[in-house]
Amino acid sequence: MFKPGETIPRFAAVEAVEPDTLDIVWDDGRSQRVSLAGWIAANDLGPVFAGVRRFGDIRVIDYGTAIQWGEDDELTIDNLHVLMIGQEQQELSAGDIGKWQESMHVSNQEAADLIGVRVSTWHNYKSGETRIPKGTQIALRAMLKDPVVFEAHYRPRRAGRPAKSGSGVSR
Repeated sequence: MFKPGETIPRFAAVEAVEPDTLDIVWDDGRSQRVSLAGWIAANDLGPVFAGVRRFGDIRVIDYGTAIQWGEDDELTIDNLHVLMIGQEQQELSAGDIGKWQESMHVSNQEAADLIGVRVSTWHNYKSGETRIPKGTQIALRAMLKDPVVFEAHYRPRRAGRPAKSGSGVSR
């Protein structure tokens, strides 16, 4: 995952492979497939793209820092934006969520509570036995990027057993 302060890779080559998807080769040698369907829809670019003959009429510009369709400056997107969209689209692996849990300093039970699953399900995600649902992947990334999201939903577990109901504790 790209981190602030790291060098942002530039586009080395870009090819349209579907009506809204690109195969990208970065200047550091990595390859990545990125769907721009959400970017196109969220920015209401459908009508603008209608003026382009083909989605595949794309070229790298500005020394690899952007890509452009046709000759229209409105149809450009920069390398950082595409990189971040692509990173969000990558599937999280069992190892990734283990690293997430370690970086957030939460127990297995606390992690399970955060995303609303049983601890056995969390263990299955961490072992790779169960595929991690897309919504869970989005939530985990959001908590990592924005501490407020984590703080709003995190409820630390206390050591020991919970008090029995009717134990004389008044509320």
